[in-house]
Amino acid sequence: MTGVVAMLAIAAAPAWAQFDDLPAPPNVNDPVSIYDDTEDAGSQASTSPADDGADETTSNGITDTEEVAASPSDEIPQPRDPATESIPQPLGNVRPPDTDARNADSANGNWETASGENFAGLTRGDIRTAQPPMELHFQLPQTSWTRRGNVVLPSWIHAASPVSAALPVPGDRGEEVLPPPQNAGAFPERTGNMGEDPIAVDTLPHQPIMEPIFGRMALGHHGRRLRWGDRFRQSRLDDYGLGVERLDDALFEMDTVRTWNNFHFRFASAKRYQTPDRVEYFWGKSPDGRGPSNLTSSAEAFVDYQDLRIRTEIGGSRMSVQTELPIRFLDPVINSNTAGLGDMSLATKTVLMGGDTWQLTQVFRNYFNTGAVSHGLGTGHVSMEPGFIVRYRPRPRLSLTGELKYWFPIGADPTHSGQILRYGLGASRVAFENDQFAWLPTLEVVAFSVMDGQKSVRDTTTGLPIVTDIDGETIVNIYPGMWFVSEYGSKIDIGVSSGISVTGNRFYDSIFRLDVRYSY
Repeated sequence: MTGVVAMLAIAAAPAWAQFDDLPAPPNVNDPVSIYDDTEDAGSQASTSPADDGADETTSNGITDTEEVAASPSDEIPQPRDPATESIPQPLGNVRPPDTDARNADSANGNWETASGENFAGLTRGDIRTAQPPMELHFQLPQTSWTRRGNVVLPSWIHAASPVSAALPVPGDRGEEVLPPPQNAGAFPERTGNMGEDPIAVDTLPHQPIMEPIFGRMALGHHGRRLRWGDRFRQSRLDDYGLGVERLDDALFEMDTVRTWNNFHFRFASAKRYQTPDRVEYFWGKSPDGRGPSNLTSSAEAFVDYQDLRIRTEIGGSRMSVQTELPIRFLDPVINSNTAGLGDMSLATKTVLMGGDTWQLTQVFRNYFNTGAVSHGLGTGHVSMEPGFIVRYRPRPRLSLTGELKYWFPIGADPTHSGQILRYGLGASRVAFENDQFAWLPTLEVVAFSVMDGQKSVRDTTTGLPIVTDIDGETIVNIYPGMWFVSEYGSKIDIGVSSGISVTGNRFYDSIFRLDVRYSY
């Protein structure tokens, strides 16, 4: 509940246990009194042994009446003289009824307790009076109405205000009054008689309902829960937040070094993929092989494609299994457009060496020919790709990752297919983080070295395909990206990345990726 919150709890002192009849609770229309009750003081004085004239001497030579006078805790309060004290002194941060006295210090918010303790600048507190025993818990004024339209409490009350002025409007939704903590300081900790959350009930005219101030200390500014903008506010503390925890999972093109449970959805769009039948890495040999063919028997110069990839990884802290199912959309230049299931993959990851600074993981991926090779959706053969991933953290908020993989086909065209060595280096760092949100920029440089094989190119004069041998081609791509990771409500991460080729030999000119990842 946002707004001004006040709680008044009156507890009977052990010294009052000798009375059989306790005073009746105050009427809601009576003034709020935080001063000594002169009538009660007089009644206590009338029951003092001094009235009976019994001045018995104790063992130390002091009479009973002298002991009462010598003990400040048992001292009988005397009525104040209105002639000498025109303005009663309030106890705690409660504004006095006199306007001049209130304005004297209210401008700076300087109010003092009866013992002279200054509470200037505090927003919450706890004041105890000496006589009669009582506690006053208060909170300085804020907006009366909450943004959710809950209980309306007055901004402040002075000593002469009736009790009803401090109560919520009947019928509004409030919080149940809880007893104050025992032996608490100016900012008491939660105790057994104060729960984590007050019980919300509907107020009734005969049930004065307030909210204890200590139940609101766990909330944000003005008692509101974490707002949308607060999630983007970086913590100024030295401890590490969510970004350091997810830093090892921030790469896009390269595999992550960590084994963990996650569900990954990716949309990828590539432009101008050149010679797609090169070593049967993208699709099968075309047009004189198992790959796409056309009426003109021309080799495809380049192709645009889009992928929807669904990846699931499950495992423990040392090993995990990963499956990936692609849906591919092809837009060739010569052949017809097509879409369908591509070649699915199954991979295992095993952590060989784990640590905060260094980590080494072995990955083994298998590709299965589930895509229609005649439509260009698959390669038409099974292939394997073993490799290693190593991660080094020079600083907690910086991670460097390297990979080395070797792709080779099984059951492909013996002369046209080939093998590819893949290696790369990636860096990710924490640009911004708090306990629930983080920004993780990444940069990856990945190279593909085609060891051998063939590719089909189109003769610009005749338009017929020409098969040429590959004697080592190196393709280098650069992939910048950014991850937005969050644990606010759910562990959903969103990543955006792109890639461009920086060499003359290339697979595609550019690629764009949008990733959505859920960890469980």
